[in-house]
Amino acid sequence: MTVPVRRWHLWAAAAALLIVVGSAVTWLTWPDPKPVPQSHVYREVAACLLTDAPGITSEETAPVWAGISDAAKRTNGQARYLPLATDATVSDARALLGTLISSIT
Repeated sequence: MTVPVRRWHLWAAAAALLIVVGSAVTWLTWPDPKPVPQSHVYREVAACLLTDAPGITSEETAPVWAGISDAAKRTNGQARYLPLATDATVSDARALLGTLISSIT
């Protein structure tokens, strides 16, 4: 197939347009590179909240947990919570708290 000499500029323009459109589509649909995971360095400080059985979702505990976790984020500390069993008593909580404190020191 021969292309008439006087229409070569139309074929060149069509080829250039095809290259531009193809490049734009490729650039727009190319997947973003996955972000590089970064490690989080914590200070050697941890806060632990001992809660009743519902945990950090109870009405009394939720604001306390929000404050602890917010402070931990701002200071690179660690925040944890430990819910007691449903049938736990105050003396059970004191014994668990004593065990936790003695394991830290």
